[in-house]
Amino acid sequence: MRYRMYLAEDEEWIRKGIKAVVNWDDLQLELAGEAADGEAALRELGDCRVDILMTDIRMPGCNGIELAEKALRLQPQLKVIFISGYKDVDYFKDALRLGAVDYLLKPIDEEELGQLLKRTLRDISRSQLDRRGDAAGNAGETEAGGVYNLVCVLHREDNGEIGREMGDFEDALRPHLPQGVEWSVNRKTASEFLVIFYALPHVDVAGLERGVERALAVKENRCLRAYMGEPVSSLRQLYLSYNSAKNAMFSHSLHSASRLTVWGEEGRAAALLPSQEDRDKLLFEVENGRPEKTGAMAAELIGRLVSENPSATPGNLMDAVIFLSFELIRLLHRYGIASERYYERCASLFGDSALLSNREAVAGWLGEFARQVAADIGRSRESDATTAVKHISDYVRANYWKPLQLGELAREVHLNPAYLSASFKRITGQNFSDFLIQLRMENAAKLLNGTSIQIGEVARSVGYEDMRHFSRLFKKHIGVTPSAYREEAQGHDGTH
Repeated sequence: MRYRMYLAEDEEWIRKGIKAVVNWDDLQLELAGEAADGEAALRELGDCRVDILMTDIRMPGCNGIELAEKALRLQPQLKVIFISGYKDVDYFKDALRLGAVDYLLKPIDEEELGQLLKRTLRDISRSQLDRRGDAAGNAGETEAGGVYNLVCVLHREDNGEIGREMGDFEDALRPHLPQGVEWSVNRKTASEFLVIFYALPHVDVAGLERGVERALAVKENRCLRAYMGEPVSSLRQLYLSYNSAKNAMFSHSLHSASRLTVWGEEGRAAALLPSQEDRDKLLFEVENGRPEKTGAMAAELIGRLVSENPSATPGNLMDAVIFLSFELIRLLHRYGIASERYYERCASLFGDSALLSNREAVAGWLGEFARQVAADIGRSRESDATTAVKHISDYVRANYWKPLQLGELAREVHLNPAYLSASFKRITGQNFSDFLIQLRMENAAKLLNGTSIQIGEVARSVGYEDMRHFSRLFKKHIGVTPSAYREEAQGHDGTH
C-alpha cells in the first residue's frame, strides 16, 4: 500500500524543491496533488483520499490554518504538516489547536524533511492498525447509545519525568471507576501520559471527573496535573477529545489551586504583554551584551507578568514569550547574527504544552534564551568594536592634524559614540582625546627637532591654530615648552 500526500505551497520553487528531495519510493509515498493556494487545494481534497497534508501557513486566499481545518472535516484521519517562516509565530497556537504533526521551518532542511515524513508515516500506520482493531467494538456503537470515550492528559507540574507516580495514580483512581469501564495508559513523553477511557456510561462522566480529582489529591500524586477532554461517542473521534484536553492545557488559570481542568471550563485572560518600558530595559541590557543581568531580568519579567495577572493562562504566557523572544531575535538580525537555532528553540517551546503550563520553567527558558542572545550580541559587538577601533586608530595616525571628532568617526563605523568611546579606552588603554593629543605632540616634537620652521607653523601643522593652547599641551605631555625643547634638541645636536 502506498501512502498519499498533498502539497499546498504558493511558492513554486519550494514545491519543486520538496518534490525533488523526498525519497518517494523508499517511503512508499506518492504525491496526490499540489496547489499554489488553499482554495484550489480544498477543491481537490474533496475528491481524493489523502494521508498527509503538507501546507504552507501563509498563502493567498485560504491560508494554511483554514485549509487544514476544512480538510480535517473532510478527512479526519489526515496528518497535517505546516511549512512556516519565523514571521508565522502568530499562527502557531492555531496550528497546535489543530493537532499539527510538526512544523518545517523555512529554509527547509532535506534531512529534517525526510525524518519528519518517516515519523508521520509510522504514526499513520499505527493509527490504521488501531482502527482495524476497534472495528468490532465500534460495530455495536451508536450515537444514541449513551456511552462515551474520552482522553485525559496527565503531566508533572515541574515538567520532570513521570515514574512511579503513574502507578500511584492508577491505584488511587481504580476504586472510583464505574464497573466494567476499560481504560489504558500510554506514555506520550517523559513528562506526559494519556489516559484513555472506553465505553464510559453517560451518567458516570461527572463521577469520573471527581475520581480523577481524588486520585490527584493523594499525597504521592500531588506533583501531577490532569486535563480532561471532551467525551466523544466513537473511538474514531478520540482525536477530538485529545485536542480539547490539549486546549485545556493552554487555557487553565496558572493561579488555580485545582490540579484538574475539564474541557469547556477553561478561560482566557486579556493579552499578557510587557510594558514598553520593561521591553526597552530588557533590550537595552541585551544590546549592551550583559548576559547574566539580561537572563535574570527576562526571567523576573515573566514571573512578574504572571503574578500581576490573576487570570493568566499558559496561552497568555506563550503570547508574552512569543513577543519577547522575537523582539530578541530582531536584535540578532540587526547585528547580522545567524538566528536559525533560536527559531528552532522557539518552535520546540511552542509545541511543548506541558512546559508552557509551568511558569517557573518558562521563565527559566526565556531567561536562558535572553542570556544566550546577549552573549552572541556581546561577542559580535566586541569583534565589531575591535575592528572599528583599529580602523579609527589607523585613520587618526594618518590624519592627526585634521579637526577630528569622535562622534563623526563613530558615524563612519556605525557605532554609538558612547559605546565607541568606552571600547576605544578598553582596547587601547587611552581615551580618544588623549590618544589624539599624544600623536600630535609626538609629531610636533619631530618637527621641532628636525626642522627650523617656526613654532606657530609647527602648531598649525599638527592641528592647532592657537599657539598658546598648543604650548600648554606640549609642556603638559613632553615636560618642557616647545621653544625649550627645540633649544635642548639643537644643543644636543651641536655636541655631536
